[in-house]
Amino acid sequence: MCFSHILNSLARAGILGLASALRLQESISKGTSILIVARDFPSDESINYASPWAGAHYRPVPATNPQLLREHAFAEVTLKTLKQQVATEPEAGIVFLDGYEYLQTLPEAYRDLAGGYADIDEFRLVDKTELPEGMVWGAKYKTWCLNSPVYCAHLLRKFVLRGGKKLRYTLSSPYEAFTLAANVSTVVNCSGVGFGDPKNFITRGV
Repeated sequence: MCFSHILNSLARAGILGLASALRLQESISKGTSILIVARDFPSDESINYASPWAGAHYRPVPATNPQLLREHAFAEVTLKTLKQQVATEPEAGIVFLDGYEYLQTLPEAYRDLAGGYADIDEFRLVDKTELPEGMVWGAKYKTWCLNSPVYCAHLLRKFVLRGGKKLRYTLSSPYEAFTLAANVSTVVNCSGVGFGDPKNFITRGV
């Protein structure tokens, strides 16, 4: 049998790249193998490798433009995934807890609960009698928080136990990944830095 490869091309094996590799494992045929290529892996510490240092939690924001609406849809998929994982994989480093928002001034988007802001579990507005001094508005909801280093190590361990391979290598271009294994059919660019791809750009959480 001829085995084809999908390479998950990474500058650093962060949450997005590792999660993408696992999703590919679940979706592709058994005759296809996946190789993660990365300069940095969980347990490494580098100033350019964000995941070991990052905090990861979710707080909703009113989606008032197309980009925020798109991110809101992504957040709903993430929430569903993390709910499944926290129920079946307690070692993943995920917890669900109460989140609070307190505002000193009230923007219109928050007042109107615009763009799916209130579409989160156990959402309620905080009564004025419960507000801290100086606050004019508040909300409470159930949200998630995870330990990024623990979560990355968990994802990589799952990937390897399912038959995935990994290679420590510093790529200069995603096209270089096609030369790192035989019969490579697809390279997935999860580098974060983009390698010059205008559709892959650095962003940050809000």
